[in-house]
Amino acid sequence: MQTTPATRIYTIHQHLINKGRPDSHTMRDVWAEVFDIPKGAPHLDDWVIEAALAFRAEVDLTSKHLDALQVPPTLTSSVFPRLRNAANPVVFGTQWGNHKAALQAPECALVLSWSAWVLKQFGEDEIAQEQFAAIVAHLAELEQLLQATEMPPALHAFVQRQVDDIRAALRMYPIQGIKALKKAVDTATGAFAAPDEAVAEEYKRAGPEVKGVFKKTFDALKQAAEVAGNAEKLTSAVEAIYGSASTAAPHIKAIGQSVLSALGN
Repeated sequence: MQTTPATRIYTIHQHLINKGRPDSHTMRDVWAEVFDIPKGAPHLDDWVIEAALAFRAEVDLTSKHLDALQVPPTLTSSVFPRLRNAANPVVFGTQWGNHKAALQAPECALVLSWSAWVLKQFGEDEIAQEQFAAIVAHLAELEQLLQATEMPPALHAFVQRQVDDIRAALRMYPIQGIKALKKAVDTATGAFAAPDEAVAEEYKRAGPEVKGVFKKTFDALKQAAEVAGNAEKLTSAVEAIYGSASTAAPHIKAIGQSVLSALGN
């Protein structure tokens, strides 16, 4: 199945207008609810802002797609700015009641549903529910291992960063689609293909338990890359760095053996 920025915007808009809530709710709380960010999230404000800005970017992308098809701007100009304005962090302290009428107006749903139909050609692959659940489960298991294993600081930070980035991409999936995961995979691929010297040195001195956590981290990246369609890119990147023992820098040879081994599993 496929989705588009326009279909995601329409779905988000439906969630925004169809859930009864008091007019006194702040727009920050409204967007946290719409983007399914738990109230107790440790970085709630940052996550809401990140999601809102991504949503605004999707609105802009949809406008560009319509422009490319030479759709007259007047057909959407009364609706898209309302969405962008409501998702502007500047208004997060204002009340839902100040925005409700403009966003619930019938023309909003009409324009968004029409845009989704028109822009079907810009379809993107969706992540199957079972694949999504498998990555989430892998990350949860990896985080448990990370907490239970005594790891040197650079390696711990390296693993935590990969977990955080992939988890953030999954959190952004309903807004940005699979491109959020592709970006996270590209970033993590670069980190594995060219690790900091401190990471490589700590890996070389680490015991089997720590190296097992590292390998599981790469397994999570490989799983995400396969879902995102970047598996070949991941393989090419790490093989280019680690494929030749004669050219690999001494401090990354040990880590390279682990990564290449994980690629073959």
